[in-house]
Amino acid sequence: MTARYLSAMSAQIAQADSLFLEGHGLYTAQQWEGAEEKFRAAIRKNPDHPRAILFLGLILQNQRKDYAAVLEL
Repeated sequence: MTARYLSAMSAQIAQADSLFLEGHGLYTAQQWEGAEEKFRAAIRKNPDHPRAILFLGLILQNQRKDYAAVLEL
């Protein structure tokens, strides 16, 4: 792997972490739609982001979208 590739991957991970933190703040404020959007964006940046996946699943479950959560996650 080149240094350029590793730098790009690090940037993606940092962006995903930032989006997760924004989503977590919205989640804590019970702003479900905004939090869901941020968690989805974090997962797009880093599909293996465990906390974003977990919290997106919690939101979908709380909205009674359990089936959607299973299919999606």
